[in-house]
Amino acid sequence: MGEVAVVYRLIPNPEKKEEVKNKLLEEGAKDIKEENIGFGITALKVMFIMQDEAKKIEELENKLEKIGGIESIQIEGTSLL
Repeated sequence: MGEVAVVYRLIPNPEKKEEVKNKLLEEGAKDIKEENIGFGITALKVMFIMQDEAKKIEELENKLEKIGGIESIQIEGTSLL
């Protein structure tokens, strides 16, 4: 099996944005970009690279849900590498 890049769009609590970014890096995030939405809210576009197995994406989503300070999680896209 190959690898897949998964990009998530996360909305962190503005007061915990830096803490969330650090935790994402600990979980293996390869790239984090900030996107200003407005009203002091910033979305984080986060890319992870993992083995192309369905359970790997599910495991990652479970880990993301456990990170405190994230208000919203959406998959932006996936791509085979």
